[in-house]
Amino acid sequence: MKWLFSFLFFVTAWTVAASHLAVAGGVDATPNPEPVNAFAGPLMIHGELKPSPKNEDLANPYVEAHQIEEYLYLNRYFWHYHAKPQNTDAPPQEEPTASVDSEGHPLWLDRPYGFLTLQSLVTSLFWNKQFDDLDRLFADWNNPAERTADGQWKLVAFSEAMDVLFWQPNDRDAVHEIVRDWRARNPRSAAAAIAEARYWSDYGWSARGDGPASSVAPEGWRLLSERLENAQKVLTDSKPYASESPLWGRVQIEVGLGLNWSKAELLRVFQESAARQPYFYSLYTEMVNALLPKWGGSWELVDDFIRAAVKNTEAVEGYSLYSRLYWAVDPCNCNGPGLFTNSLANWPDMKRGFEDLIHRYPHSAWLANRYAAYACMAGDKDTFVRLRLTIGKIIVPAAWPQSPSLDVCDHRFPAQPL
Repeated sequence: MKWLFSFLFFVTAWTVAASHLAVAGGVDATPNPEPVNAFAGPLMIHGELKPSPKNEDLANPYVEAHQIEEYLYLNRYFWHYHAKPQNTDAPPQEEPTASVDSEGHPLWLDRPYGFLTLQSLVTSLFWNKQFDDLDRLFADWNNPAERTADGQWKLVAFSEAMDVLFWQPNDRDAVHEIVRDWRARNPRSAAAAIAEARYWSDYGWSARGDGPASSVAPEGWRLLSERLENAQKVLTDSKPYASESPLWGRVQIEVGLGLNWSKAELLRVFQESAARQPYFYSLYTEMVNALLPKWGGSWELVDDFIRAAVKNTEAVEGYSLYSRLYWAVDPCNCNGPGLFTNSLANWPDMKRGFEDLIHRYPHSAWLANRYAAYACMAGDKDTFVRLRLTIGKIIVPAAWPQSPSLDVCDHRFPAQPL
């Protein structure tokens, strides 16, 4: 249990380091409790004011209720990175307007479709070998302010786009050749190095398969190990210029887990990366996954880590990381009631986290739907009804589990939607 003591030491050191970072950065931890509705005003298109359609509900704070504005914004976003906007022959437009409202809350690109849009932007630039634009996009998305409407970093969409590319067996040779071209064109590109490490990691895990360890063939283990060693070499060689990105640390933890690194070593990697950027959620998700019982950890370690993560980020994110991390480690991967029976998660803390989430990210219909789904799971009738009335017809199916379904929740706790 030597690594357990390392973990406890890490919690203290990490919290102190991050608190100094927050103070040094001058982070404003007191957002306005009554954000201004950013949709009430018109957008600037080609330098002209374009009012919202007359039939649009300007009182609705959700991105998904304002499709025309979002469509125009996305067109400008694509042109900003020299990529043709999706499903349009429109001429190039000016660069995007600010993607936050007057209170600093992120706008546009809500889940799940906003993430898919960002992924399609990345894959489009990749297939067209627009390496300079990819590097510029990657540098932009390493900025903590570059978030989607639900508060997730756009940098995660870059990583997920790489997964989409690299998990396709028919295209594997073609994508690897493009990655090699990218690295040859820009030898010190952090994005290209991380992409190649992801390529080898995804290639290895695909050979292993999704089944339990007992079901993996000897060849699967051999291929996983060989390909993860290739990924590790890329990460080691690129560390001097790529590790400033928190995505480097996330990939390193994933690779280290597959190479059977100790929990203490994985935590060391996490600590180094979190000290540089304490608010990159995906880094926490990767680390907490490594502490699950199926990887030799325990729910006690998971809970200790999550509570330390909340303490480390509370000045900026409130209690929100509690909810983000516990829904990421749902025991049955179905976001069902098992979360509250099979782990150490509890509804009062989850609810507190969700309240902080929707306060900080009020334009995300996905988060509101997610919160309502968990309220139903927890049997919190009052919270579910309140959220259900607020959501009305802005339903995001991806935020709801198969069981209990939205239909079941509506019958369990009847409400009159708006």
